[in-house]
Amino acid sequence: MSVIQVEKALHDFAVKRMGSAIVLKGEWGTGKTYLWNSVIEKYRSNFARVNYSYVSLFGINSLADLKRSIFENTVPSKSAGVVTTKNSVVENIKKLDLSDAVVGLRKIFSHGREAKIPFVGSFGGVIDSIQYSMVTETIVCIDDFERRGNSLSARDVLGLVSNLIEKKNCSVILILNEGSLKPDDEFFTYSEKVFDYEIVFSPSVQESASLVFSPSGEARKIVSENAIKLKINNVRLLKKIDYFAGLLHERLNGCNELVQRQAYRTLPLAVLSIYGGNSAGVDIDFLLTYQGSLSGYRMPDDDRSPEEIRLLAELDLKIEYLQDYGFSSTDEFDVAIINLVRKGYADDQSMRDLVDALEVKIKHDEDIA
Repeated sequence: MSVIQVEKALHDFAVKRMGSAIVLKGEWGTGKTYLWNSVIEKYRSNFARVNYSYVSLFGINSLADLKRSIFENTVPSKSAGVVTTKNSVVENIKKLDLSDAVVGLRKIFSHGREAKIPFVGSFGGVIDSIQYSMVTETIVCIDDFERRGNSLSARDVLGLVSNLIEKKNCSVILILNEGSLKPDDEFFTYSEKVFDYEIVFSPSVQESASLVFSPSGEARKIVSENAIKLKINNVRLLKKIDYFAGLLHERLNGCNELVQRQAYRTLPLAVLSIYGGNSAGVDIDFLLTYQGSLSGYRMPDDDRSPEEIRLLAELDLKIEYLQDYGFSSTDEFDVAIINLVRKGYADDQSMRDLVDALEVKIKHDEDIA
């Protein structure tokens, strides 16, 4: 489904209550959470439920922890995506008027020690039960399902989802990385009984870029075009590129256009090579030492081993990849851009010196021409 279609489906779920529990799934890094957050920002004032709660399962190891997290992160829908977790926790704790109960229980159970109460357990269990009982009329977003703790089973999570929609008058959206679960995961056994339907998010490269890059500004336009040329559709990578493009814009604003174009051509390639893993056409070590077609020069030799032939074929593919992209060779300025990405900051004086030297060279070449 395209971005527009998925956004409409998410809007209908949140605003029109089309489905009580749904799954938003797609490949890792395609921007599922990013898109859902944009839907929140656009339509939260019209949400069909009065409350909203976002929960990441990363590091959550028990059903009690999950219930507590849903309560602590609950905010009014109109404040979804705005109120910080700390503020939401404080506001929700204020709703719990347990002062009299705490005083009484302390007197009975030795001043606050974890006393056991028949049919309930410890006093902490009482608090958890009261907290969870207050979760009603809420859109609950459960993210990072595949990163849940080892002690929290898929059956427990889906059982809670079922309870939320059947007993708590809630709506639930679960965000899932496609292909991240083992074929025998309990999720596949119980999901059809819990979720009304699934929304598959598989944006094109152009759509992914449009999610991240601002349509205004020549610099962002150049960066976006180069990211599309490299076929980058991972939103996490695109957001890194956008971040570093902002840092470069501060330093290159007003520079020669050719300097800017070189920087914004090298930047997406550097981010992809460093953070792209298997999706990168070249590794960062090769990029740092790349000298155009000279990098692939070799003397004729008919006695190469099969392994040598394979390595040379891989080398030729890397050179072809960079040439198709329009990257001729790596100079000092390119290395400075790469180091900006690797370190997260730039040496302003060194960058300025390189820019000045590059502008002088460009002026000299123009004069010769």
